[in-house]
Amino acid sequence: MLDFSALADNTEANGLIVDGVLFQATKNGSSTNGVVIVDGGPGRTGNITQPNLVSLSDLNAIALIVSLPNLAIQFGYGYALNAAVSIPVATTIELFAGSASVGSISFTGIPDPIFTGGYAGVASDTPFDRAVLTFSDVGDALRSIMWPLLRTEIRRKDRR
Repeated sequence: MLDFSALADNTEANGLIVDGVLFQATKNGSSTNGVVIVDGGPGRTGNITQPNLVSLSDLNAIALIVSLPNLAIQFGYGYALNAAVSIPVATTIELFAGSASVGSISFTGIPDPIFTGGYAGVASDTPFDRAVLTFSDVGDALRSIMWPLLRTEIRRKDRR
């Protein structure tokens, strides 16, 4: 489990390394600063404890790339979106082994208890070293969507 508590609020997430895990924020495929930071929002939910990663802008075309220090077979995170309704494709995880896609899976978000979200977790028979996370932008009216990753769990291939 990753712990962001040693980091100051407003720490830039693009290029951030925590316990050997590299976070990269992109917009339209280009590395972008100022879109994801360490912060305390949205507060505690069923799957998030503060501090966590928070988006500062509309999530349209934004992805969070999580590069792992070792091959893994499990990965997951709690998340919350600035909405209070069920969203069928709230978040998607695409896994990679090097440059080869291992597969992807999407998750439905439900109010948890107020913000739409939940826990997105995946297990793979094929070891992977990178996950690309995307989230529903829920419409242009919403300005702040949460990217909570403090419950990120990574199980290395050799620790089944």
